[in-house]
Amino acid sequence: MKKTGFFVSAIFALVCVLAVFSCSNMLEDLRRARASANEEEGATPAGTPVVTTPPEQIPLTLEAVAANTTVTFTNKASGDVKYKVNDGDIQTIASNDSAAITLSAAGDKVSFFGDNAKYGALGDSNSSKIACDEECYVYGNIMSLIKSDGFENERTLTAEYAFACLFYDNANIKNKPGAELLLPAETLADFCYSSMFEGCTSLETVPEDMLPATNLADYCYYCMFYGCTGLTGAPELRATTLAVHCYDSMFEGCTSLETVPEDMLPATTLAECCYDCMFYGCASLTGAPELPATTLKDFCYSFMFKGCASLNNVTCLATDISAEECTSSWLYGVANSGEFYCNSLNDDWSSGANGIPAGWTTHTLPTTPLTLEAVNNNTTVTFTNKASGVVKYKVNDGEMQTIASNGSATITLSAHQKVSFFGDNARYGASNIPNSSNIACDEECYVYGNIMSLIKSEGFENERTLTEQYAFANLFRNNANIKNKPGAELLLPAETLAEDCYSNMFYGCTSLTSAPELPATTLADYCYLFMFEGCTSLETVPEDMLPATTLKEYCYNSMFDGCTSLTSAPELPATTLAVGCYNGMFDGCTSLSSAPELPATTLKEYCYSSMFFGCTSLNTVTCLATDISASYCVTDWLAGTAGGTFYRNPSVSDSFWAGKVPVGWTVHPYQQP
Repeated sequence: MKKTGFFVSAIFALVCVLAVFSCSNMLEDLRRARASANEEEGATPAGTPVVTTPPEQIPLTLEAVAANTTVTFTNKASGDVKYKVNDGDIQTIASNDSAAITLSAAGDKVSFFGDNAKYGALGDSNSSKIACDEECYVYGNIMSLIKSDGFENERTLTAEYAFACLFYDNANIKNKPGAELLLPAETLADFCYSSMFEGCTSLETVPEDMLPATNLADYCYYCMFYGCTGLTGAPELRATTLAVHCYDSMFEGCTSLETVPEDMLPATTLAECCYDCMFYGCASLTGAPELPATTLKDFCYSFMFKGCASLNNVTCLATDISAEECTSSWLYGVANSGEFYCNSLNDDWSSGANGIPAGWTTHTLPTTPLTLEAVNNNTTVTFTNKASGVVKYKVNDGEMQTIASNGSATITLSAHQKVSFFGDNARYGASNIPNSSNIACDEECYVYGNIMSLIKSEGFENERTLTEQYAFANLFRNNANIKNKPGAELLLPAETLAEDCYSNMFYGCTSLTSAPELPATTLADYCYLFMFEGCTSLETVPEDMLPATTLKEYCYNSMFDGCTSLTSAPELPATTLAVGCYNGMFDGCTSLSSAPELPATTLKEYCYSSMFFGCTSLNTVTCLATDISASYCVTDWLAGTAGGTFYRNPSVSDSFWAGKVPVGWTVHPYQQP
């Protein structure tokens, strides 16, 4: 039985093998038939991978956009230049000779090769040039002119004027979508790319990574894209070591250039005339690249943005601008108004085209930590630290010092010396003065910078949240010597607050004349309680200082109480109120003549009580409330005012406010402007 079973199984297996073999032969026959058909039709056989040539292996190439285009190569190099059209034979252009190459059909290409270190010279008449009589795409690796074989690995230019004036005044070369022109040299030579594309008015874009060199040479990019009026974008420039005149006039006259990378110019060590005239006449440019260098060199920024009529935003971190003509006419002819951002405004900035344009607003960048700057010699700044962790500080660029928890430091400064503070503590204040950190000065000091450097010592510029009650409560309380520095802002950028976080922070700071912006839209109970009480010199506050529309209990309570010099109040856009939210907010502001519009229709307990108490100059109030039934919501809110015009919501009558508006005031319905 076993033998019989084995025999049957063997026969079955043999049949299966034959069947599979037969099917395999049939499939193979089908594959061959398909391949034969594909070959007959000129198609790529199925499964054949598409081979794409890496960009660095494509030689310098010009491609005709239209038929019967002539490309002329004038060879001033010391050796031959070779070229081929499409996949044709190699042709030769001898030194000091030229070739007019006809591209018969649209899409025909001519590629160039050479083994010469230098093609250019001083002046376009002595330089090799590539010209076209009709539009041509230009792309490929320029280094195929330096080394004909293995050019994809070449990264060094050794001769001055290597490619100077190569495409000078060629108005017909243009970018081909998806095909890049590569200039991959990482080591440059003097004048190597000078005037290379000058007057190439049809070029529109350059790759971001087109110019990878990090160490430059004198005049290396001089006038490189001068007069490229079609150029709309610029490459990133990675160089951190500059050279004399390296970027001089690089984009001068690029009238269509609208934007450049913000981090386009990362160098912090400059060279004489390095950016001279770089963007001269770029009339469409709206924002400058950030300028991070702190010490300028002779003529380094001179004429840099002259004639940039649309330019309205500049960030310059320079602190030493004493070099000769370093900012001469650098912002001449820019927009009439704009924003100028600086790390630390110094006393050498002038107003006008050689400094900060008249009509521009100056800001201190949020990267500046909380800083106090002495106005006079022998000024002491005392920091009493009640936080749970250490506070660190440094004077100017000196070594970091430490103030232990429950310790203090008295820091002596000469005139214009600065002390900056850092910490990693969520809370510095308390409900009482003895347990609160405090910063005091015995002489006048400017105060500016970002308060969040006390919350997070590193990366404070990105901090927007206060998490602990009393975070900065009482921090500058009764410091009568801190004052605003023109153009240098004190920043309180937190957008999410904690209870009592700023309470009494500037109480009694009688030398402050302006208040910082407070961008928070998420408030907390008592967050601004007594914040500027008794700041008798405070004259102005930002109109949009208080953007919150949903309030918290007693959030603005007595915020400007006793600010006798305050002439204008911030807008109060909130329509949802809270208990005591504006209680005593402007109590005793005797110079305030007009109240901010009060748009809320439903009032809460104590919300407006004593709000304008004792505002003896107040003569205009607009209140759109329609429900004032909450307890004490308008108690004494206009007590002590002399009289004026009160504008009510049109949906209520004059009698609605009887007994709520003092004698001497006339009531009128509010009319939308």
